[in-house]
Amino acid sequence: MINVTLGRTNITVNRNGFGALPIQRASEKDSIRIIQKAYHNGIRFFDTARAYSDSEEKLGLALCQVRQNVFISTKTMQTTVDGFWKDLDTSLHLLKTDYIDLCLLHQPFSDVYGAYRALEDLMAEGKIRAIGISNFYVDRMVDIASFARVKPAVNQIEIHPHHQQNEQLEWA
Repeated sequence: MINVTLGRTNITVNRNGFGALPIQRASEKDSIRIIQKAYHNGIRFFDTARAYSDSEEKLGLALCQVRQNVFISTKTMQTTVDGFWKDLDTSLHLLKTDYIDLCLLHQPFSDVYGAYRALEDLMAEGKIRAIGISNFYVDRMVDIASFARVKPAVNQIEIHPHHQQNEQLEWA
């Protein structure tokens, strides 16, 4: 497997990761089997989000015995600071872990500054190893970076043949 550095984190992960969105459509038993098969075939980077239905729970069940060997990224779409704190507690519980490797704000809506400040606080507490943003357009990315005490390590953006975001790539 080819490893890459994840954004500005100095954390090395597999270039190939496991996006957990689709497992919300599979049974718990099948999902655990799929996730563990990915792990046994060398996948160590697992990406999920609170919005992905039960994917955090399925990842937690499948990876709890090998947590120290995997990198878990999750995202929150909460629009308030209180909602963010609840989401993080839920994520930690469902993922069966006491820390998140990378936590991202999923969309640039509502109280992004308060939620980002909460990310920074949780990073200082050791509950999150790295913080970042997801689906932020360039103007919002620059705005949050100028506000932040800890600059976003990652701006995870959706790119595929049917959805090119060339301006975003220029800032990557």
